Amino acid sequence: MKDHKNVGNMLNLMGIAHAKRKHYRRAMKCFNDALKLRKAVLPEDHLDIAETLHNIGHCSTKQGNIDKAMEAYKESYDIKSRGKGSDTLSAVKTLHCIGMLHEQDGEYEEAQKCYEKALDIRRVNLGNDHLEVAYSLHSLAKIFKRQNDLQEAKACLTESLEIKRAKLPANHVSVAESLHQMALIHNENGKKEEALHCLRTALSACESNLGDHPLTAEVLESFSDVYESRGDYNNSLDFLNKALEMKELMYGEESLSRSDTLYAIGKIQEKMGDLDETLLTFKEGAYAHLFISLLSWFSPCSSKFSSLALLRYCTLTVPLPSLISFAPNSKRTVMEIRKSISGINSLGVAAVLNDVGLTQLRRKEYEIALRCFEDSMEVWRAQLEDGHEFIGETLVNMGELNSAKMDFAAAVENYVEAVDIFKEKRGATDISVAYVYSKLGDTLVRLEEYNNAVEAYQQCLSIRTLALGTESLQVASVNSDLGSVYHILGCHEQARQILDESLRVMKDKVRVSDDKLADTQYTLGTVLMKLKRRDEAFEHFQDALELRKKRYGDEDLLVANVLGEMGSIYDSRREYQKALSCYNECLRVRQMHLGNVESVGDMFLKIGNIDTSLEDNESALENFSSALGIYKSVLGEESPGVAKVFNSMGTIYGM
Repeated sequence: MKDHKNVGNMLNLMGIAHAKRKHYRRAMKCFNDALKLRKAVLPEDHLDIAETLHNIGHCSTKQGNIDKAMEAYKESYDIKSRGKGSDTLSAVKTLHCIGMLHEQDGEYEEAQKCYEKALDIRRVNLGNDHLEVAYSLHSLAKIFKRQNDLQEAKACLTESLEIKRAKLPANHVSVAESLHQMALIHNENGKKEEALHCLRTALSACESNLGDHPLTAEVLESFSDVYESRGDYNNSLDFLNKALEMKELMYGEESLSRSDTLYAIGKIQEKMGDLDETLLTFKEGAYAHLFISLLSWFSPCSSKFSSLALLRYCTLTVPLPSLISFAPNSKRTVMEIRKSISGINSLGVAAVLNDVGLTQLRRKEYEIALRCFEDSMEVWRAQLEDGHEFIGETLVNMGELNSAKMDFAAAVENYVEAVDIFKEKRGATDISVAYVYSKLGDTLVRLEEYNNAVEAYQQCLSIRTLALGTESLQVASVNSDLGSVYHILGCHEQARQILDESLRVMKDKVRVSDDKLADTQYTLGTVLMKLKRRDEAFEHFQDALELRKKRYGDEDLLVANVLGEMGSIYDSRREYQKALSCYNECLRVRQMHLGNVESVGDMFLKIGNIDTSLEDNESALENFSSALGIYKSVLGEESPGVAKVFNSMGTIYGM
């Protein structure tokens, strides 16, 4: 029996040695043999058994077998709790590992309970200023951040950093880890300079202590996130490229981590407007996923973790023979591979498909975008529970696609389902819920369901005001949308007040070429026209015209609309030559873009009326004749437009 115990001890030590060298399969065999021997000769609640179970949990985690790891850790914790009491440091170590597994599975409330219990025990046994306490605080902070409780996350990180800085060198890696997490919180709170300061310190520590290391790459990518949120896409791209180069050195070109960075680069390229380069980047990342997935599937020692969705996407851009050439057996067709391959990696691929679909949507390749979103949704619904937030994100994308295809009823269904999912998963006041309400409001306007649009915009406004404050540009943006709908509903004074407030915030924060600012100026001008405040309206139209021309040039329809409104004001002032100049330019642009439509007939009628005032009856009759022909063709013989033309012509003939 003693020999059995000694052999068990030796096997356990051998397993630890193999695990340190990352030879987890060999380590697992040693631990399993050690566990069998120890259970045979030791009491069932002996701590040596608990130790081996803990080691099995560690190796199972490294091998990706989370269920087996959780089972081993829980059995180990149960023994340690019974054997020496639940407040021992040995039990706390295992409890912390259980929390990590819950966190990895997205079970944040369960992880929080484990980390909080571990923290309490460590405070009692080690004191408030011990490094183990700092490590527990760091883990707890990450959980709070994942649950969007940034205030609690910051408090935990602040205390963790105080302990670490007192106990460790300033450039220690553990200090850098906490600074990195603090930077993420500062960034989400809008404190960009504080975030950059933390990241600079963290990067310096990582570069001096770690060199090319996953944490260093993470910090570089976080730099990119901060610069991206500031709209500084060039700096964002620079840091992503540095992270990509580092990952290539660490993992090689066919790694999933490198592929993830490629997709992040693609997203920045998309925001910079380089859609062709975006697709090339996405395609390079897709090949990496495809290579790894097929390599894993064809390897007899690996699990099947590729995805149907990825292969279906690749057939959009890769010839079938290229796909078949990956297979060592030519009899195995692509269709057979599609039917056979599935698993965990398809979740990552589904996220990629979302990004590819969005890029194709921006390029107006709607059918390809639809196939990407449908494939992505197929993976989400097959592998995730109903109502998962990833499903909600794809629904939002599909809503945008359906809106672009003018299928507004389908878009409303997408957005409503997405709102319900986000409210359930993220809370009713989460900023993402506000975004979907905004998109829903836009779509309801297109359906002319204005009262429902007002309700959607008000929901968006309430959430954004609570989360971001009244001076936020996002609050100003939805106020602009809300004011426009009130204007359509005839609530002109209410619309004026809301648009005034929106414009006040926008003027301080938006670039002079911003579309939303021009839209708001134009809409406020039209509202003031309804309120007979033409001089104020004219000032807003002038500002809108300057912005529109600067961004789109002279021959844009939106420029024409502003000129039409300014012409009306000049007309009311009897400044007829200026009115004619505006009307004629508006007419030229509208005819060029739209042909003979009702709004073109309106311009001919207005120009004819000015000609009448200037006693140029020949020109007036020519313009009236053009208006009459358009109204009859577009609206019919009995339309009000036809009656208006006859009434104006009667003025010339003295009728």
